[in-house]
Amino acid sequence: MKDRHALLPRFSISRPVTVAMCLVALLVIGCVSYMKIRLQAFPSGWEWKRLWVWVDSRDTSPKENDQEICRLFETYLGTVKNLRNMRTWAGKDWANAGLRFRPETDMSLAYNQVMDRLDRLKLELPPEKRDRTGVWKYNEETDQEIIWMGLAPPAGVEDIQSFIENKVQRRLERIDGVAKISFWGRFRKEIMVVVFQERMRSLGVRPADVVQALQGENFALAGGYVHEGDKKYFIRSLARYKDMDEIRRIPIIRSSGQGHVSVGDVGACFSGDRRTWDRGESMERKPSAWMYTRSPAPMWWTCPAW
Repeated sequence: MKDRHALLPRFSISRPVTVAMCLVALLVIGCVSYMKIRLQAFPSGWEWKRLWVWVDSRDTSPKENDQEICRLFETYLGTVKNLRNMRTWAGKDWANAGLRFRPETDMSLAYNQVMDRLDRLKLELPPEKRDRTGVWKYNEETDQEIIWMGLAPPAGVEDIQSFIENKVQRRLERIDGVAKISFWGRFRKEIMVVVFQERMRSLGVRPADVVQALQGENFALAGGYVHEGDKKYFIRSLARYKDMDEIRRIPIIRSSGQGHVSVGDVGACFSGDRRTWDRGESMERKPSAWMYTRSPAPMWWTCPAW
């Protein structure tokens, strides 16, 4: 027993050159590994075998979304190859579907199949909902958060949305290694048009006439490009309002053919802030926004820049 325990010390003393070369080899391998292997939160090449499909269905109840949209999810998305299971959710103004695939699934191929099924599904949706759909796929390089923090705008800031985008988001995105900055709980300026049913009935205006008039005045179209010397300028036609009086003066063509009226004749316009997240957050008893940072670079390289 004693001879067995003394084997390693005896070998080290009798073979000093061999032991020294093994130590040098281990040091060389360790130095190469330290300099070449990237420090990552998750190993590269890892894929999350899930996809999410969503439809933004405004002004609808959860029951309507469940009966109309979730059943379409089951009909069209249920035929995707290597699909393990699917769960659907329906709420007020939205409907989602979560797809889980088998471990051997090629997620690029699965994503293309889901997009193909979604294009077919759009034909079953009303025209106003076809452009409010999407598929989300996890990306290990840009969808992994490295920092979460809260932001409370200083006192006196009126446009919180503009303050966050111009003063905070743009500066943080300039840091090397930062891929994306996302915010929750921020405020967005909105113009709300409230129509009065009694006025609409007396003037012979339908809700569809009001919606059509507002959609027709709100557009952004590409107008081609022009050349000036060696420079190329792109032309875009943007319909923007300077004040709410312009919105009130938008003409509404009545479907009965009895001329037109304005938006101000059938309703009222209000300006206000709306939170883009239903869950209210606060810091020091002040309205706040929460943000997280995504980065494909190693965390030890990105974080010191903060």
